[in-house]
Amino acid sequence: MVYGMDFYIIAWEKVKSLAVAGKLSCVTELEGTDDYYLQLARSSYSLYNSGLGSSKYCRWSDPSDTYFQNDVNYETILTGSCGNCLSQLKTDVGLPTFSDAQSQVSDIDIPSIIDTR
Repeated sequence: MVYGMDFYIIAWEKVKSLAVAGKLSCVTELEGTDDYYLQLARSSYSLYNSGLGSSKYCRWSDPSDTYFQNDVNYETILTGSCGNCLSQLKTDVGLPTFSDAQSQVSDIDIPSIIDTR
């Protein structure tokens, strides 16, 4: 799980540096506001989900993008606007519970940029 977080953090850092430089049309709110952080999170997810080599920072703001619905789903879960989203997803698509998934993986020892050991 930490391995995937590394990629999201890299995406966050790329998106934030572009947003601070005024180079992202989809991050328009003032820094420090809730909407600003929501836009950063959505852009970071778009980049993370598209691949770090991608330039789809603003995929979430383009309804014509093939994966736009993924970003809508991410926002719904992120903002909690669907109530208990995770249990709803588990029911809808048959995802395993966290403990089921955890029992299927073994610990791996990969250095992490957020490792505090």
